[in-house]
Amino acid sequence: MQDKRSHRVAFLAHCLLNQNAKVPGLAGRPAMIEPLVEQLLEAGVGLVQLPCPECLRFGLGRPLGEDVREQYDEPAYRALCAELAERAAGEAAAYLAHGDRVVCVLGVEGSPSCSVERVPTRAGLVPGSGLFMAAVAEALRARGLALPILGVPERGDLEPTLAALRRLA
Repeated sequence: MQDKRSHRVAFLAHCLLNQNAKVPGLAGRPAMIEPLVEQLLEAGVGLVQLPCPECLRFGLGRPLGEDVREQYDEPAYRALCAELAERAAGEAAAYLAHGDRVVCVLGVEGSPSCSVERVPTRAGLVPGSGLFMAAVAEALRARGLALPILGVPERGDLEPTLAALRRLA
């Protein structure tokens, strides 16, 4: 049998592949971000779904609340994010050691946990990362892994993200 794997993977924030994990009222699609998934599949990139720290800590029925970084910024949540990020960085390192290429890590812009470039705070949308993506970036850095981390908009134009993925994949 001939092995047909591409040796390329991308790590995706949980809700990009499962909109059912979103805070009630915030899912922009019925199942997943289809154009993003289609682009990665067409490019032959395997998908690694990151865990959702919000679901794990607060459950699927967590209330919307303010949906800002400060809402989740507590020691237990930060510890969970760090633990999950370390696992993800370890998995990325394992793929790389196996000779695979980690194309990127994809977060979700507008999320208090998974934003990459602009995070919602009580002061408004400001430059910075969500709590989980900040922990992922730190865990990757600690292992000496320089992987591209891109933010996918929750709503609106996906084309800039898709164009970036075409360049990376």
